[in-house]
Amino acid sequence: MTATTFDTLEFVKTLEAKGFKKDQAEGLSDAMKQAFNSSDIATRNDIKVMIQDAELRIIRWNIGTVFAAAGLAAAIVKMISP
Repeated sequence: MTATTFDTLEFVKTLEAKGFKKDQAEGLSDAMKQAFNSSDIATRNDIKVMIQDAELRIIRWNIGTVFAAAGLAAAIVKMISP
């Protein structure tokens, strides 16, 4: 997972310039910093791996379906053949 740079001091200064009280600005800054540092955020690579995994599952499902259909067809042919 890649690190995200977050300038908390600049963020606090910007909020204060917009009328936030210092403790409010610092609280928001802390919350944003925690959100950026959370390990629950998916990166592009995480999403790429999930898509590849889903594609592999779909391919396996399709192969299994083809074999099941072929087995069913063979059973039907065997049943109706003299």
